Amino acid sequence: MFHLFGALAQFEREIIRDRTMAGLAAARARGRNGGRPSKLSPDQVRAARRLYDEREHTVEQIGSIFGVSRTSIYRALRDKPIDAKPAGTGGGAGRRRSRSTSAPKAAT
Repeated sequence: MFHLFGALAQFEREIIRDRTMAGLAAARARGRNGGRPSKLSPDQVRAARRLYDEREHTVEQIGSIFGVSRTSIYRALRDKPIDAKPAGTGGGAGRRRSRSTSAPKAAT
């Protein structure tokens, strides 16, 4: 009996998940992205990047200039590369790739 209830609960959970994912995809198609809005505008990120690259201010000072924490500055510099060259053009190291957790393929 409990087996049957467990199977029904799992099936219902999968249906809810599918509906949620479909709703999120539909919202993205309409141009709506979830999440908290950024505290820094693209212009502020460019200015912060320039200040950071000049090496005349600490990250803490840059954060106080824009009224955000050091973490927000580091996140903006990491997540929003401004004026970066497209991938494959030799424009630097780029983002690190995450390690794959899948097993290596067998040689044939």
